[in-house]
Amino acid sequence: MNTPELLKELIEKIGTKLLGRFVNGKLKVFPETPNQHRIIQNYISVEKMKSQTFEMTHQKMFKVVVRGFPADYDTNEIINELKYFGFNPDHVSVLKNKKSNSNMPIFLVVLKKLEETQDIFNIGYFIVKIEALKKNTMPAQCSRCNNSTTTAGSATAPLSSSNVLAAT
Repeated sequence: MNTPELLKELIEKIGTKLLGRFVNGKLKVFPETPNQHRIIQNYISVEKMKSQTFEMTHQKMFKVVVRGFPADYDTNEIINELKYFGFNPDHVSVLKNKKSNSNMPIFLVVLKKLEETQDIFNIGYFIVKIEALKKNTMPAQCSRCNNSTTTAGSATAPLSSSNVLAAT
């Protein structure tokens, strides 16, 4: 199905106009209401289409990381302490190292996005440090051709001179 046909199909499904853009070979749609978003998600899953969704602004959560605890620290204790300070965390989880899949001494705390949740940065309890979650916005680059759309295993270019020097 081509892009204009898909957009027309989605407009028929939701019953109103829909803002959509075709960027880099992908169709981006911007539903105005949560109900429209739900209808589009249902259509995508029924048709078994490949998709990526983003959090809607009214559903975004406030994410912070807590440093200073050992990696095997009980997350329920962190939840109880945060509740003692007046916060109601949605969930707390330990972050894992991508390479070794081992627990790191960093805990992700997810809270509802409210003005009061900003006060979590003022806790300063013992030696624990609370920071905003920093997302990596840059895509990974191939070590062979420095292209963000390929991996080293699928790249056809030879190693660049900077990578050859680093390997020797």
